[in-house]
Amino acid sequence: AGAVGPASRPLAHEALRLLRRSTENVGLLLQNLLDLSRERGAGFQEVDVAALVQETADIMKAGASANREAALVTVEFQCDPDAAIFRVDGERLRRSLMNLAANSVDAMATSRGGR
Repeated sequence: AGAVGPASRPLAHEALRLLRRSTENVGLLLQNLLDLSRERGAGFQEVDVAALVQETADIMKAGASANREAALVTVEFQCDPDAAIFRVDGERLRRSLMNLAANSVDAMATSRGGR
């Protein structure tokens, strides 16, 4: 076995960081599988996807203008006016869109703006 010393510490920290991230991802996958395996028919409803995306964009625009770093980000919305209405878990879709939009705004704000 090789010697363990100060030079190997950064590698060990990176390996632990990757292991923790992988563990978190596995946990999320398991949670998603559990959610899918449960009967969730009661949460499904007809949802106007264009309206839901527009609502998310409006919320993100308001949030971006209130946040100094995120103010460098332009939030735009384009959707087919004939977008279909889908039978989905509306609340879960809303949370997913908000999470995706928030992560996008954060990433662009970190890189000094974007669209």
